[in-house]
Amino acid sequence: MGVFTEAALVLGDADAMVTGVTRNFSVALEDVRRVIDPKPGHRVIGLSIVLSRGQPVLIADTAITEMPDAQELAEIAIEAAGVARRFGYHPRVAMLAFSTFGHPEGKRSARVIEAVKILDQRRVEFEYEGEMAADVALNPEIAAQYPFSRLTGPANVLVMPGLQWANISAKLLRELADNATIGPMLVGMEKPVQVVPMTAIAPDVLTLAVLAAAAPAPAALNSFSTLDRVGRWVIERKTSAEGGITCRAYIPSGGTWFNSNVRIGSDGAVVVPDGLTYSPDAAELGQVQDALRRCRADMIYVP
Repeated sequence: MGVFTEAALVLGDADAMVTGVTRNFSVALEDVRRVIDPKPGHRVIGLSIVLSRGQPVLIADTAITEMPDAQELAEIAIEAAGVARRFGYHPRVAMLAFSTFGHPEGKRSARVIEAVKILDQRRVEFEYEGEMAADVALNPEIAAQYPFSRLTGPANVLVMPGLQWANISAKLLRELADNATIGPMLVGMEKPVQVVPMTAIAPDVLTLAVLAAAAPAPAALNSFSTLDRVGRWVIERKTSAEGGITCRAYIPSGGTWFNSNVRIGSDGAVVVPDGLTYSPDAAELGQVQDALRRCRADMIYVP
């Protein structure tokens, strides 16, 4: 296959790509990165998803950076949190280490502690905490011993201190949890591409193919598209390049969206511009609010 498929993807002759079934993961990834650039402003990471007690837990970075420094760990956390948000979850990121909040002391934890400070400085808009051991991150009873923790519940994103820990953990869980895992999923590339390991079975390939195909074309980003209609109301959604989702609902009146249409305001109230009349229908409004909630919760894409 070489790099021909990657080139076709870059040139627009293909919409998405899945590779790696017949080649080593690292070899396939090297060809991908030779032709396809990272998405501007993003970091390329490998993300594995473990299905635990009916809820997904994301593990990063399981494929790319062998020994990330503090800055790289912070960037991995931001990238993984973005994926969790696009899946419709409120990210709770645990920066994992063998120690918990400085005990026991060890040089290996210094990078993780510094990464948390970097996240503090960047004022990221998701929950994060660290450094902490995996049981503290996942077990509410153990976490209760640390009431000062900023996490409001069990972590759903685990940032490992290095590729060895992440990769071993993901593969152990895959074998012990009867294949209840997805990935590693490639995140942060400019084009929709996924690399499956040679050990992948048919459902693995299908899942990553769906994720690759679900990525929107660049033109679809930062512009509204119609998602649904509820009676007189139009429900629209926009996805930013960073994965943020904006939803809006309005009754078209022939003018621009903001100043000529009956619409739902940011506070959830109905806004009726001067000169227009609107007869409220409680049942219809309830359906519109439900549609907006579904819009915000739906998984749109995974880059």
